[in-house]
Amino acid sequence: MRVVYLLSIFLMIINDLYPDDEITRIREAIKNEGLNWEAGETRIFRMSPEERRRYIMKTPPKIDYQNTNISNLKILAQYPSKIDYRNYLGYDWMTPIRDQKSCGSCWAFSTLGSLEAIIKLYNSDPNMDIDLSEQELISCTATGSCAYGGSQLFAANYIKASGITDESCFPYIAQEGDCKNRCQNPKIREYLKDAGTIGFFSIAGEEDIKSALIKYGPIPTSMKVYSDFYSYKGGVYQKTSNATEEGWHAIVFVGWDDSKNAWLCKNSWGDDFGEKGYFWIKKGDSFIGWGSEYIVYKDDLKPRLCSNPSEISITINLNERTRQDFELEVFNCGSWVFEWSGFTNDTFLQLIDTSGVAIKVPNKIKGYVDASMLSTGSYTSYVNIKSDVAENSPLMIPIRISVIKKEILDAGTDIESSDIVTDTYIGQDKGIEEDTTSSDSNPDILILDDYLDISSPESDANYADGNFLDQPNTDAELIRDIVVDSSAVSDVISDSNDNNSDSSGCSCSLIQN
Repeated sequence: MRVVYLLSIFLMIINDLYPDDEITRIREAIKNEGLNWEAGETRIFRMSPEERRRYIMKTPPKIDYQNTNISNLKILAQYPSKIDYRNYLGYDWMTPIRDQKSCGSCWAFSTLGSLEAIIKLYNSDPNMDIDLSEQELISCTATGSCAYGGSQLFAANYIKASGITDESCFPYIAQEGDCKNRCQNPKIREYLKDAGTIGFFSIAGEEDIKSALIKYGPIPTSMKVYSDFYSYKGGVYQKTSNATEEGWHAIVFVGWDDSKNAWLCKNSWGDDFGEKGYFWIKKGDSFIGWGSEYIVYKDDLKPRLCSNPSEISITINLNERTRQDFELEVFNCGSWVFEWSGFTNDTFLQLIDTSGVAIKVPNKIKGYVDASMLSTGSYTSYVNIKSDVAENSPLMIPIRISVIKKEILDAGTDIESSDIVTDTYIGQDKGIEEDTTSSDSNPDILILDDYLDISSPESDANYADGNFLDQPNTDAELIRDIVVDSSAVSDVISDSNDNNSDSSGCSCSLIQN
């Protein structure tokens, strides 16, 4: 076994050092035609022509325009220069590269490669582990097979009507198989809400593809395969002039890069093909974009807008005011333009700015809460932001409102029934200190006979003039903190208010035991 392994390694090295005539011709054509991709030995390139064709389809995926929804995409005023769902908002939303092996099931891998990424985007969970069953599409649909290929659109319609299970319930075997081999009680059954074609033509236009990638996420598509594509190792693929037609192949649109004038695609020929299973292809080359379709999971994806802060918290004291203004920033997470409009469902929450354009520079939305019609309590309302990219699924920013009505003691101390009573008092003899705390029944609130006055703002001014120099004022006689429970002491206050105004003019209430 070891000898066989070493021999295979040796042959691979020899093939790299002394490429056969086909690789040489492709490399020379790339150089002479000024193309920007690398050709070399790949696993599928080393197969015989007959084996290679088992990885592709004989005919392009069928499109039934009479019974198919057509996406009415809005062309944006500006697009980002690039998008890559392998690194979108700092996360990889794609599932691992699969290997369809010698079965023309690329249409099934294209459909589920798109759907898996969309489910992760819908759930805002890039780490979600999901692997749906391509085998179910091969074995349980009448419109697709290993031998003749199939259609992503027909596969999506099957999932919409019947659902799809995961790989553990129906593992991939790279051949037709029997639908009865699917497990009887699947733990996972995913459905689609909608699917359809992108644009009105067999090959979608560039702006339609970009708008669809932004609105729906990665999308299934197809291309024509030429003989030199099997040797793709990296760069931006563009067929050479002498390449011959081989058939059709279904893949997934993952993004684009305008600086390369290219689309980024996910393949299903294993991670040893191309750039770790992905490839770049020049826009417009090899009929790329044929039969492109959109997939909607449970609902449209939420607008990829960022909001800072993600929510607003407001506290309104009805004794002080009934209106509180707020503002929040809305901007997108990419570099394209979002046109947005904002609205609320509650009359006490009003927006001043109700529409705008959100680009990388934040756009501020201003509004206010009118609490004049609210009683004390907690409320949650939402600023709903609709964008032109996902108009049916608004971004909802919570506005959490706490309406209170504090009672005010004479000296301006705020009283709330939930406060815990803490009375720290100091006697004239240094070193005498006690701290009593209670949250339920009336506490023993002690201030010794030789208490210090708790000064009001007016008495502070007198103190600054030296009027209190005749009163005790040692470090041990500082009253450091008093927080009073109004429900616990209200009766005491009412009985003692008439008898406890001190000579300095302090209007605060002093309580003795």
